[in-house]
Amino acid sequence: EALAALQAHDNKRMSQLQVMIEDRRRQLMDHKNGRRHLNVDEHATVADQADVYTRKLAQMRSETALDKEEKLREMIDSFKHMNRMDYIDFGKSGLDG
Repeated sequence: EALAALQAHDNKRMSQLQVMIEDRRRQLMDHKNGRRHLNVDEHATVADQADVYTRKLAQMRSETALDKEEKLREMIDSFKHMNRMDYIDFGKSGLDG
């Protein structure tokens, strides 16, 4: 059940990444073809984003079922660890409670 939810989340994320990659590539093409000018900083940012999103999508697509199970185990362990931690109650005045 949790693995299916993680898979659904990953599928949604991969779809979002694909849309963002296409958008960045379109921006770069529009700049190249003179339809929309990007200044040097904007161009560098858009190009970097396209590269980062492309690498992330490739990494997500290459994950095996075993990788996803391990990722899920790590998330569960992290969640359990966070729930065991004691936190400071900032609603109380002073250090003595």
